[in-house]
Parts: sequence; structure tokens; C-alpha cells
Amino acid sequence: MDHIGIASREQRRSDCYRFLAACFYPPAEFLLTDKDFIDNLARLLSVQSPKTATHCASLKKSLTNMNMSDLAVEHAALFVGPFQLKAPPYGSVYLEEGQGIMGKTTMAVQSIYQSAGLEVVCKEVPDHIIFELEFMSYLCGRTAELLLANEETETVTLLIRQQRDFLTRFLTKWVPQFCEAIKTESSNLFYNGVADCLNTFIAFETYDYPCDSLKRTVAA
Repeated sequence: MDHIGIASREQRRSDCYRFLAACFYPPAEFLLTDKDFIDNLARLLSVQSPKTATHCASLKKSLTNMNMSDLAVEHAALFVGPFQLKAPPYGSVYLEEGQGIMGKTTMAVQSIYQSAGLEVVCKEVPDHIIFELEFMSYLCGRTAELLLANEETETVTLLIRQQRDFLTRFLTKWVPQFCEAIKTESSNLFYNGVADCLNTFIAFETYDYPCDSLKRTVAA
């Protein structure tokens, strides 16, 4: 695959991560503002990670008779509070003993963001699922930009390394448990579908290791 082909794949990966991250925002912020959100998510995932196709179909079907208020209540119960969260969206809960937030892994994630020139500007914890997925979206998108420009090989190599390290150190280690918690604690068809899509996509990313072919291309 040439630079343009790989850049296109990197942009698709970036979009997949961005859309999956958006699924964990309050539902009114993406379902009401973008009527084509689910269709676009399904299209991207089906191309980039074909095994998600069935889950995407279920996700679309789940919204047929879904009440937005019920969805908002379920979102809060799973990810926000005020009561004990059914599926805490923080990496440290799954990666560290004690299942607390703001642990050593949280600080490690924050340091990685800072080393990439980024920072979390809201009051949320840095290893929230939204931020980790958006960070991967940023890395993939930046890689695509530089490949299309056919420049800054050293920067591309660094981005590739950052992608793989972040994926293997963090997302692949806790996303499966997080998705399992969603499916165990909730009967909501939409969030069950989101969990299936995310888990399948991350598993595909782990298996496919697109960074390997990127390294070969950059070195060529």
C-alpha cells in the first residue's frame, strides 16, 4: 500500500476513534445535533473493521424506538453519577488495584498527552474513555496529514510509535473490561451496541496492528 492509501486508512482510523469517543458524550450532544451520526459511524466502522458490521446494524436498530430521556438517564447511571457508576469510564479503575481514579496510570496518560503538546482543558479525569479515544484520533489524523504531505518522516515515525504504545499500554488493557461492565450492568440496547462496536474495533486494531505496515512504508 502506498503513502496515499495508508494515509486514507489512517484518516478512517482517526474518524472511527473520534466517532466512538462521541458515543460517550451525553446523547443529546451528538444524536440531536447530527442526524446522520449513527449512519456515518456504521459506514466508517464497517470499512475499517468489518467485524463490527453486525454490531453497527444492532446499534442503528436500537434507536428506532429509543426515548432520548431514557437514554440520557442510562448514560448518567453508567458513566456520570451521582450514584455509584455502573461502568466507570476511567482507565485506572480497571488497570490498578483498588479500582480508584487519578492513579499512577492516570498520571502516565496525562504525561503522554503533554508530551504530544496536548492537555485536558476541562475538569474531567485525563484517562476518561473519551479523551483516550480522542487522543488516538489525533495521532492517526496527524499521521495521515504528514503522509499526504510526504514530509517529516521522523515525525511520522514518532507518531506511529506513540499510536502503538498508547494502544497496547492502555486501551487494549482496559477497554474489554469496560465494555463488559456496560453489557453486564445495562440492558440498554444502544449502549450495549456501543460497547460491542468499541470492543470489536479495539480488538481488530490490536490484531491488525496497522502501525506495522506504516513503519515499513516510512522506511521505504
